[in-house]
Amino acid sequence: MKLSLVVPCYNEEYNVKDFHNAVEKAFENEKFKYEIIFINDGSTDNTMRELKDLYDYSKQNIKIVN
Repeated sequence: MKLSLVVPCYNEEYNVKDFHNAVEKAFENEKFKYEIIFINDGSTDNTMRELKDLYDYSKQNIKIVN
């Protein structure tokens, strides 16, 4: 089974990393695969930059839709 978590983001530059870390912690002992799909919904702050940084740092289970 694969779980897809779809996360809309609007001006969330200060929250996306904390959210990602919380999801990673919540699922760390689970046996199923999962992905996090962040939807940047027209943010005017640095949300997209933070998402790109997170993508580069992650285990590649992140997708970004801008």
